[in-house]
Amino acid sequence: MTVMLEILNLSKTFSQSGALFKSKAVNATKAIDDLSFAILRGESFGLVGESGSGKSTVANSIMGLVNPDEGQILFEGQDLLQMSQNERRTIYQDMQMVFQDPYSTLDPKKTIGWSIMEPLTIHNLGTKEERKERVIQALYDVELDETYYTRYPHELSGGQRQRIAIASTIILKPKFLIIDEGVSSLDVSIQAAILNLLNDLKEKYALTYLFISHDLNVIEYFCDRIAVMHHGKLVEVFNAIDEDKIEHQPYTQKLFDAIPPIYLNK
Repeated sequence: MTVMLEILNLSKTFSQSGALFKSKAVNATKAIDDLSFAILRGESFGLVGESGSGKSTVANSIMGLVNPDEGQILFEGQDLLQMSQNERRTIYQDMQMVFQDPYSTLDPKKTIGWSIMEPLTIHNLGTKEERKERVIQALYDVELDETYYTRYPHELSGGQRQRIAIASTIILKPKFLIIDEGVSSLDVSIQAAILNLLNDLKEKYALTYLFISHDLNVIEYFCDRIAVMHHGKLVEVFNAIDEDKIEHQPYTQKLFDAIPPIYLNK
C-alpha cells in the first residue's frame, strides 16, 4: 500500500501573554513536539490520547487552520506547508474534516440542503441542478432521504446532524477524511451506527481516514492502526488487530487499563 499522508517532524508551540506584560509570553505550551507518522492509502488510522495531548492540533495543522512552527505535511507527496492558498484550495477538495460538534458547523438559519451544497458552491462545481442532485445523493449515502433537504438543524437529532456533517464532506468526493471526535457526543448505539456508516462509505468511495478520539474502545473497533499521543509526542503506533499480542508502552497500557469493558466487538 502507498502512503497518502505523511507527517514529518511536526512541531507547534502556543504562547500566551500576561495581562500586565503583553509583549512577553509568560506561558508556552508545546502542543506538537517533533511528531512523525504516515497514513497508508485505504486505511483507517486512529490517533488517540487524553484531552490536551495535541490530537486536534495535528488535524487543524493538516487542514491549514493552524500554522506549525516546523516540519512537513505531505499529501500524496506534496508538502502542504509550502503551497500557496490557491494551491491548497485545490488540494482541499481531496481532503475534508468532520468536526466534533456538527451543530456548530451548520448555519441554524439555513436549510440542510443549503449547508450540504455550500462546498460545491465555494468550489464552483456543477450547475444549480447538478448540485441539488449531488446533495440528494449525499443524503442517501448517509442513510437519510431527500425530505431532509428542506429541514433545519434544530429539527434533527445529534446522530442525524452528524450524518449531515458527513454528507457535507463526501459531497466533494474526497480521498481523505479527518474525523475529529466524530462520535464522542453520541450514545453507544448511535456511535455504532455512525461508525458502520463510515465503514460503508470507506468501501463505496475508497476513502482513507484519520480518526481522532480519546476513546480507545471506539478507536480499537474502527481503526486498522493506532497512534498514541501524550503531551504532543508520539508514544507508539500499533496494529489494532495485534493489540492483545503487544507489550505496550507504559502510557498506552494506562489508557487501556483506564477504560471500561469494550461495548463493541470487532
